[in-house]
Amino acid sequence: MAQRVLVRLVTQLAHERGITVHALSHGWILLLQKNGTVRRIFGYDFDLNDAVAQMLAKDKSATALLLQFHNVPAVEHHLFLRSDIEGYTSERGNWAALQALAEAYAYQLVCKPNAGTSGQDVHRVRSPRELEWVVQRLFQEYKAIAVAPYYEIPHEYRVILLDGEVLLMYEKRRPTITGDGKTPLGELVARALTQCDLPEKVFHEAQMLYRHEWTRVLPQGETRPLIWRHNLAAGAVPVLEIPETLRPRLVHLARRALQVLGLRVAAVDIVQTPDSLRVLEINSGIMMEYFATRHPQGEALARRIYATLLEQMFAEPPIRTTSWPDNQRRPTDTL
Repeated sequence: MAQRVLVRLVTQLAHERGITVHALSHGWILLLQKNGTVRRIFGYDFDLNDAVAQMLAKDKSATALLLQFHNVPAVEHHLFLRSDIEGYTSERGNWAALQALAEAYAYQLVCKPNAGTSGQDVHRVRSPRELEWVVQRLFQEYKAIAVAPYYEIPHEYRVILLDGEVLLMYEKRRPTITGDGKTPLGELVARALTQCDLPEKVFHEAQMLYRHEWTRVLPQGETRPLIWRHNLAAGAVPVLEIPETLRPRLVHLARRALQVLGLRVAAVDIVQTPDSLRVLEINSGIMMEYFATRHPQGEALARRIYATLLEQMFAEPPIRTTSWPDNQRRPTDTL
């Protein structure tokens, strides 16, 4: 099993600072010990946020409701629970409400796990048949799903903050093809994959996205994205160059979002819709796996961010931490 970027970098940084690292569950749980103080990292969550704030951030529908309540522009996420969860779902079931919502948005929807990450199992819906198929598939794996309206999103940005200070900001830029007036779309896709060294999953997503236009010739200069999602895991690349006029607006919106949820550290995803900037999601965990490998300075920037978080964890009084008693066995899988 390959070691995660977070585990490798945090281990290096901890050793440089005289911090002992105890790894449990293949590094999914990290216990960091120095001078009797123990701090924790679980997955990608550093113990700088309180538990309720983390739980809210991991719940897409709860995040959207809170942001909307406080008049922070956000993409709507409507919650639907699997019908076998007795006591929490209506006897009417989900289908009538799902259809009504889909009709309200003219069957332009995005369906996803309510607590998913990295764009996993995120589906675009454009018809009643697709809605039925996607919802049935998601409910086989998840107890709760979120249904959002589909927006045409030319740009998506991520802002990582700690106590209101920006640690990193970048755009998630999708790979694109440009028409020349004579080459079929399918051939342009295949050419882009070989010339740009894109992962094969980009080709499969492009096939689904343009399955009804595969032989269409794109006009000269017309640009199309190869993927509809902006996730780095799906094939997008991080771009640090953001217009100076836009940066203050992104930072302001990200700060407001963290204030509403009560988070100290988080990564805020902000999308540019036709009418405004909106918060798409908030990630309490700071995952840098794809950023570290898909940007030339990615690992160095990830290392800097993790160093800042690590130092902050040990700079504070250990109010919420514990240490191991001398007579208690300590973890043996120390890195």
